[in-house]
Amino acid sequence: MKRRSDAPKQSSGNSTISTANSVVRGVDGGQRGDSWFNQLLDLDVQVTHRLSVCSGKDTKYGLLRHLAKFIEITGHGIPWLLIPICSMYTYGAEHSNTELLVNLLYGLVIDLILTAGIKAIVRRPRPAVNKMDMFVTVSVDHYSFPSGHSSRAAMLFLLFLLELTFLSWQGHLLIFMWSVSVCMSRLILGRHHVSDVCCGIVLGFAECAILQTLWITSNKCNAIVQYFV
Repeated sequence: MKRRSDAPKQSSGNSTISTANSVVRGVDGGQRGDSWFNQLLDLDVQVTHRLSVCSGKDTKYGLLRHLAKFIEITGHGIPWLLIPICSMYTYGAEHSNTELLVNLLYGLVIDLILTAGIKAIVRRPRPAVNKMDMFVTVSVDHYSFPSGHSSRAAMLFLLFLLELTFLSWQGHLLIFMWSVSVCMSRLILGRHHVSDVCCGIVLGFAECAILQTLWITSNKCNAIVQYFV
């Protein structure tokens, strides 16, 4: 026999923002109080709801949803994992950028491990407006914090800024604009809360710092590629 909930029922006239607020209550598993942290979470949900202008075809800018989803795919982990793997498999250790390719793959693996681990621990639900129609998802992708796309985009931007010194400032600007576009796609599609994206960016910068500290030297990179290819 089902037990009745002690929480008061919300009327059908409640706003969408109120519905989204109830989702965030699932983060700590209980009714939220009036602490400053909970007020920040409420504000986070409200701003997220306002920014999710492409969360559905019937939203304000629903016609741009396909473009936003394309940008989303450009920041997905699978295409980025395939780039260094296919390059190393095709050219072997003779590739002029073997060191960068190996460390790029290393950084992407670090990003996947950290974001998946944090999502599995925090288990914050995605915004109420989100539609689970993302490109190739796994179980932890049902959770929102932090944004893996944002952490990956931030890490790649900083990594390329530091390592691709031969690029002109226009080239670095294009990479920066792509990184910002990927982060913004998480918000306008309603995939993540604002705090998920912001923390994802900070995490991405931290991942790049970790990668620079654990950087694999050229000789070791060539040995790795020769062993596996």
